[in-house]
Parts: sequence; C-alpha cells; structure tokens
Amino acid sequence: MMDYSNKTNLSCVYDAFERAGLPVDESILNGVTIDDVFSLLERYGYTVYREGANVILPSDEGFFVIRTPQNEFAHAEYHISPEGVADYPSESICAIAIKAV
Repeated sequence: MMDYSNKTNLSCVYDAFERAGLPVDESILNGVTIDDVFSLLERYGYTVYREGANVILPSDEGFFVIRTPQNEFAHAEYHISPEGVADYPSESICAIAIKAV
C-alpha cells in the first residue's frame, strides 16, 4: 500500500519536498537531477544512504525514497511509513534519505 501521492503531474520531487515541508519553488517543477536532490536533502538536514547501505526505515517519521533515475533526473517519494516500500524491488531504490538527529 502506497502512502504517498503526487499533487502535480510535473514533478515528483516537488511533490515529495512539499509533502515533507521542505521549501519548493517553480524551478523544481522542471525536474531535478539526482545529484541536486542529494545535495538539497543534505542541506535540509537529511542523511542520504546510497544504494547498498543497510538502512532501517523509521516508523515514527517520514523519509525519502529516491528511485532509480530516468536519465539524469531523480524520482523522489516522501513516505510517512515503511509500509509498501518493502514491496519495491531493491534494484529500483538508489537511495533513502532520513532526517538526521
């Protein structure tokens, strides 16, 4: 069961950031590269665990799932629970970002 949803049909990154309460602007609607997503998340206080890292998904706070990018653009989702993420093929996830404590 998916616990996220897109509000725009233009940018999943915009929707994910907005859902997480992070700043968004019109430039994000045009797509964001994977490197820029990682950089922005780190700037906003998230730890980005790249592919291959062992991560325990938090059950009491939201987190980002960055799926395998299309070309150089990122596909990001903001989840509020780990349910559903376990159903993703592991090769489709290139990073998980969790708020640093």
